[in-house]
Amino acid sequence: MVVSEPLKIPVISWIINSRCNYRCGYCYTSGSNTHSPHYSASEIQALVESVETVSPTSLYLSGGEPLLDKSLLTFVRSARSSTFESIWICSNGSLVTAAVVRELKDEGVSGFSISLDHTIPQMMDLLTGSPGSFQKAINALETIKQAGLKTQLTITLMRQNMNVVPDLIRTGMDLEVDTIEFKRYRPVAARGENDKFSLEPEENRRVLREVFLAAHKNRNVNFFVHDPLFGVEYYRELEERGGMESLDRLSESLGCLAGKQWVGIDPFGYVSPCPLLLYSGLTIGNIKEQPLIDILLGSEEFYTLRNTSEQESACKYGSVCGGCRTHARLATGDYLQKDPMCPYEDYSCPSCFSRSSSV
Repeated sequence: MVVSEPLKIPVISWIINSRCNYRCGYCYTSGSNTHSPHYSASEIQALVESVETVSPTSLYLSGGEPLLDKSLLTFVRSARSSTFESIWICSNGSLVTAAVVRELKDEGVSGFSISLDHTIPQMMDLLTGSPGSFQKAINALETIKQAGLKTQLTITLMRQNMNVVPDLIRTGMDLEVDTIEFKRYRPVAARGENDKFSLEPEENRRVLREVFLAAHKNRNVNFFVHDPLFGVEYYRELEERGGMESLDRLSESLGCLAGKQWVGIDPFGYVSPCPLLLYSGLTIGNIKEQPLIDILLGSEEFYTLRNTSEQESACKYGSVCGGCRTHARLATGDYLQKDPMCPYEDYSCPSCFSRSSSV
């Protein structure tokens, strides 16, 4: 296959461990105590060199809880010497102290993404299985800001917090975080068990519209929504308002980003077009065995996700949505099927895919 231009993946989401001090039932690692392999500094450097073959600019180090990983500083130091322009730590905030933040800042970390999934402390404690988790997250964000690093408030949308979305947004604004990020809950950890966290498709649509209206009203706040269906709500609202030209500015951030804007890597080096697809069982190679660029160029799934033709889509929103490939795989076993959270029965996700001659 001929590559017309150098392959570039802007964002790498690297899950460096599965160990966590919380027990969030909605987490895709499900609070596992599984330890990541012990890597030497030279092994981590080799892994980073494999990753930098796709010229990434942003690295998100997550877990589990990455601050529990003794190799975290080694990952950061290796990444700092590569192509990454920004390095982020994704944390629950419980282990964030001024000393920890200062050390990571000195090593080149750009910012922290801190999870906060409720505004009622007792509810947050129930969700995380850890007393005091609400205040720990608030304290962490304040400590990070005081150190002069970027802050991102990350919220997982689910049944337990769908009625406090305005309060969560207000909390982020009061804390003056740089970004308020919303993620759709995917039932990765629910495998065959009672799923008490998922929203119904229509509930999810209403929440996404609520987030859109908040983002439209508060344009001084950076909102980011990890749910392809947000693109549909954006499209519908802009269409009604007659402002479709705004889609040009947002085209790269709307829709499913799997294999296009980011890829995921797990603690053992396995690669997937999306971090959550890792936990659905879809992997396409291992960076311990091949450079990341070779893994991606040799992957049928990677090509399929990058070369879907909008003209082949059976949905009018194909260009701004595309559906969540992880949720589709979890629901049907096939990552190419319709997103089960889509409330629009008249449309379906692309069912015909073409192989292009270039990436």
